[in-house]
This record gives sequence, structure tokens and C-alpha cells, in this order.
Amino acid sequence: MRIHKYQITAKTPGKELSIKLPKGASRLSFQLQNGVPTIWAVVNPDEPLEERSVLILHTGDDVPAVVVQNWAFLGTVQVSPNYVVHVWLG
Repeated sequence: MRIHKYQITAKTPGKELSIKLPKGASRLSFQLQNGVPTIWAVVNPDEPLEERSVLILHTGDDVPAVVVQNWAFLGTVQVSPNYVVHVWLG
């Protein structure tokens, strides 16, 4: 098992995007690294990759019930004084 990082880009806030993680990846954290949104996870790099969904929302956005109930909350990051994002991994 190793800790790997995965940079993500939210092209349209509130829209799901997908990333490929090794099967069974266990999330650790979501933070900005050099201004780039990044997810860290514990992975077995020998496992096959699988598509995972990421949802990035702003403060005040509606959060779908399925996300609250079934997705893993990764964290909240203040990108700038007036720009805060909240991230979930499906």
C-alpha cells in the first residue's frame, strides 16, 4: 500500500467529474497543493483502475441526498477569501 496523490480540476462547479483510482483506494485528504485541488489516497498500485466520481460544491449550493448518504466527504478548502469549495468522493 502506498499514498498517492490525484490532482483534480473542476471545470464546472456542481457537476460530477471522474477520476481513476486503483480499486479499493481509501481516501485520506483533500487540500490545495500549489493552488491545485488534490486528493490523497492510500492505494495498492497493483490493483486495476476504476472510475470514481468527485463532486465539488460551493458554499450555498444544494447537496444531493445521495451524496450526503453514500459518498465520502473529503474536506473543505478556502481557495481565496471569497471562494470556498467542499468535496465528496463517490
